[in-house]
Order: sequence, then C-alpha cells, then structure tokens
Amino acid sequence: MSDNSNPQDGFLARLGKRLQLAPLLMLDGRVPLLLKLAPLAAVIYFILPDPFFGPLDDLLVTVLAFILFVELCPPDVVAEQARRAAEELSGVQRDPRTGAPVVDGQYRDVTEETEVKDDPKP
Repeated sequence: MSDNSNPQDGFLARLGKRLQLAPLLMLDGRVPLLLKLAPLAAVIYFILPDPFFGPLDDLLVTVLAFILFVELCPPDVVAEQARRAAEELSGVQRDPRTGAPVVDGQYRDVTEETEVKDDPKP
C-alpha cells in the first residue's frame, strides 16, 4: 500500500490506519465488487461460531482479510481515501465545487464602527 503513513509509526498505528480505510473503501464505487466480498466474508466468519480455536483465530482471520482488502484495492483510490481520512481528522474542510481548502473564520468591518470622542467637561 502506498499510503502517506509516517515510517516512524509503529505496527499497531499502521494497522489501525489500514483498518480505518476499509469502510471508506467499501463505500467507494471505484473498488471492484468482487474485492469487497473479502471483508464481508471475514465478518461473517467472525460472527459464526467456531468450535476449534475460539474467537482468537476468528479475529486474526478477520484482521488479515481487511488488511488484504486494503492492499488489493487500487492504489490511487487508497491514497485518495487516506488523504480524505487524514483531512477529516485534522479538521480541514474543502469547497465542494473547487476542492480548495476552506478557512472558517469571522471578521468585522472596523470602518463602520463609531469612534468615541473625548468630551471635554465644562
């Protein structure tokens, strides 16, 4: 996966970023439908009871399926969704028409404010 994650991030941080991308990629229409079946199958596998090893192997298979799903998605789609996720976390808003960053702020027009004049006392 060619995402813009920090190489200093630990294993769990990188794993968390990949798992956060999975729902975004599932909703993206550019990801092939057949590829979207892997995470769905993993969730079904996790939910169904497994009498052999218990829930630990189910969790491992599910996490591996989600990682594989993100790795097999088109790299440009993954990069775009990773950028969008990072912007949402940082609070960056974009203009829907132009895609340019939007700065939210307030202003006041100081030219219309009345000045306080010194009133000499008699």
